[in-house]
Amino acid sequence: MSAAESSVDVSVVIVSYNTRDWLGRCLSSIPLATTSRKVEIIIVDNASKDGSADEIARNFPQVRLLRNTSNAGFARAVNQGAALATGRYVLLLNPDGWLHEGAIDRLIEFAAANPRYIVCGGRTVTPTGEMDPRSCWAAPTLWSLASSAMLLSTLLPGSKLFDPEAMGDFRRDHAREVGVVTGCLLLMSIEDWRKLGGFDEKYFVYGEDADLCLRAARTGRVCAITPDAVMVHAVGASSATRPDKLELLLKGRIALVQTHFAGWKAPLGRGFIIWGVWIRALLEKLGLSRGTSWREVWRRRPQWRDGYPPVAATPLGATVLAGKG
Repeated sequence: MSAAESSVDVSVVIVSYNTRDWLGRCLSSIPLATTSRKVEIIIVDNASKDGSADEIARNFPQVRLLRNTSNAGFARAVNQGAALATGRYVLLLNPDGWLHEGAIDRLIEFAAANPRYIVCGGRTVTPTGEMDPRSCWAAPTLWSLASSAMLLSTLLPGSKLFDPEAMGDFRRDHAREVGVVTGCLLLMSIEDWRKLGGFDEKYFVYGEDADLCLRAARTGRVCAITPDAVMVHAVGASSATRPDKLELLLKGRIALVQTHFAGWKAPLGRGFIIWGVWIRALLEKLGLSRGTSWREVWRRRPQWRDGYPPVAATPLGATVLAGKG
């Protein structure tokens, strides 16, 4: 059956990794997020050790649950879930958040009304209701990387000139084209997803959504968000500890630059990223920066300075598919 013939409107794909305490609220919000669409929910559990998969199987038998016997990484797990999708759209949703009423309906209506938008996102807010700007970003440039390296984006967060990727002049209060839609709330037609090949699996975690959006932009279409589709996002609830998270972020950042910056711009962009970490580690050593882990991250630089290498397709451990589908 083709996507056009499917009776399912949207396949919601969620990757779980030790998110048992969040999943219940996330899943319970989905029926309220749509009143007119047929939804299927696919969860890929990345070998959680907190009983997440058992909790899903016990309390949400309608969910299609794929259990990995090892942590496959975020990008690969999403691709596993999307491969099972039968909906006309695929919606990526983070487990450490929940949707506002009508969010799925609004997001699909936005995508359907604007066919030039190949990737669509919504507006994220914090659990206290404040705007969370991380639903979208501008695409990285040499200037944005240099501004970060020189701490300009840190000293002047949200500056249109010195922190351009943050899009500080955009309150996420109106529909707008953007460079990157964050993977915590990301909608595409399943046909476009498959034409692009889904996520590049070399990104174990972080950077895969930016890579997808930059590849999508090469089709001549654009990415955009609508403020009418709202998600509450407890950012980082499922992330690793700080040095480990920074290391993964840097690997993804460098891989993105090396993939999408042409010619001499790629090594220069990579150099800006490495230089920025060295400056932060030096300031920490001098006692001018406290409560951070940059010296440890700098010590680990052999592990992240070359980014994520290309990956060969390797088989995963056995998986068990449960749920009614």
